[in-house]
Amino acid sequence: MKRIKEKNFRLMKRLQELLKPERIKLEELLKNKSKFDFPAVYVFSKPNSKRVIYAGRTKTIPFWKRMKHHKSINKGSDLNIMIKGKVGYPQKVGEYGVRYLKMKDSRERMFFENFIIGILQPELNKHG
Repeated sequence: MKRIKEKNFRLMKRLQELLKPERIKLEELLKNKSKFDFPAVYVFSKPNSKRVIYAGRTKTIPFWKRMKHHKSINKGSDLNIMIKGKVGYPQKVGEYGVRYLKMKDSRERMFFENFIIGILQPELNKHG
């Protein structure tokens, strides 16, 4: 039981770390690709909001490249497709805010992504 409590504490601390930093606009992040050449777990929020609407992770590509996919209209998992036609969702994807946490280990990224989706239940993540 003690190990479970310790793990929960570490996960919640990481979640707080992920949600604490200031957001960076998606378009600004893509202008500075070299600064974002690492694996990460990330969350999106609408412009002028801190509420998480989507959580994700990089699998095999760098963080900046995953963000490029989200901005692109030609990829199946991009933000453009997720927000298209949603009432109250600004359609300029580059204006959306991104927060991230660098994580090298792919298994750890997968686990943490699932954890934050379970805790935050972002409306654009598929549930069930």
